[in-house]
Amino acid sequence: MTQTIQTSSAARGAQIIHAALVIGLLLAGATFFLVMQVQRPDHMPSIGLALGGIALAILAGSFAFLRGRVPERRSDQSSNDYWQANENRGPAIVLWVGVESAGILSLMGYIIGGQITPAAVAVLAIIALILVRPARLEG
Repeated sequence: MTQTIQTSSAARGAQIIHAALVIGLLLAGATFFLVMQVQRPDHMPSIGLALGGIALAILAGSFAFLRGRVPERRSDQSSNDYWQANENRGPAIVLWVGVESAGILSLMGYIIGGQITPAAVAVLAIIALILVRPARLEG
């Protein structure tokens, strides 16, 4: 009985972690957008563009280097068994955090620079994070 509860919670835990990252990035984006509409802080366009460029590089690096480290689920392995294994869960979380950090950095570039380019990178990071959801990483 305990084994079943522990096993079924592994896949659910991965889904919860991923959903929390996506929701957090969406809320940060909405908050930064509202701050830009209400307060209009002083802008430093060159810093904003630089942060957007760094964020784009982090996003590309996450997919180029980290996505390949997440193994696909074997055909004889259940989804719960897959997410219970540290060699699967660890690289997936590192990939999610890489994409999340690119999104947060680009949002910072948006609020500092006041330009749409870093905001576009943030939207790209949100889409990328949704695309690497747990069910898709399994293969």
